[in-house]
Amino acid sequence: TDRLRAAVSYSGTCRITTRKGVHSSGTRPNRAKADKDPAEWMPPTATYHCAYLTGWVDTKLRRSLTADDRERDALLGLAEDCPGATVTYETVPFDTTQ
Repeated sequence: TDRLRAAVSYSGTCRITTRKGVHSSGTRPNRAKADKDPAEWMPPTATYHCAYLTGWVDTKLRRSLTADDRERDALLGLAEDCPGATVTYETVPFDTTQ
């Protein structure tokens, strides 16, 4: 949780290990999610919460995306339920030629 908290806080460098994979959530949950962040939507099956959360944080960190205060607070709170979760990431270089 401390490593995930560090990643969510965006402080210092953080290496997080995620298990990559595609999880089909079906049409109904995917439509419910739309473009909502974890403050607004989490998978209906609680067993996927930590995988979803680490994947979300991984994408945010790799792409150097920001999070507003509400999203950050939600991520920090949700991270409490994922004590063994870690995220390893490498920042994706920003291509200024496109």
